Amino acid sequence: MFRIWPHRTYGVVILFLLACFLHYFFWHVDVAYTTTTKEQGETVATYNFPPIYAGQVIPHLTPINPSTLIPRGSYPIDAAHRNGYLHTGHCLFIMDESGLFLFLKRSSGVVTCPSTWSILGEHSIANELAHDTVVRGMEEELGLKKTSKQPWT
Repeated sequence: MFRIWPHRTYGVVILFLLACFLHYFFWHVDVAYTTTTKEQGETVATYNFPPIYAGQVIPHLTPINPSTLIPRGSYPIDAAHRNGYLHTGHCLFIMDESGLFLFLKRSSGVVTCPSTWSILGEHSIANELAHDTVVRGMEEELGLKKTSKQPWT
C-alpha cells in the first residue's frame, strides 16, 4: 500500500520543522512591536543592509552574509524592535540522545508571546560573539554553566 510518509520519522521531522517555522514567523511579527521586561536594559548592535539591497523589499528570513552588514550603532532591544532595526540573535535546537527536542514554556508575565512554547533563543548583545551569545543563553534560560572549553555533547 502507498504511504505518504515512508517512515514515521520523516513525518515527525517535517511537522517539527513546520511548527518551528510558524513559531519563528509569528514570534518575529509580534516581537517587532513588543518586548519582555528582561530585554529592556540590554543593547544590541544594529545594522543597515549592504548597498546591493538598496531600494529592494527584502523578504523576511532572507539569508544575508553577516560580513556585508553595515553597523549603525547599538540600541536597547526594545527600541530595535519598535523601530524595525536589523539585529542578530541565535536559536538553539537542543536534542537528547533519543531524538527529543527541548521546548521552553514562556512565562505568563512576559509581554512577548506569554504562556507559549518556544525553542531557546537569545539576542546577541552589542560586541558579543556568536559562541558567547549561545553560552549566555544556556546560562540565562536553562541555568547551565559552561566550565570548560569543551563543546556540549
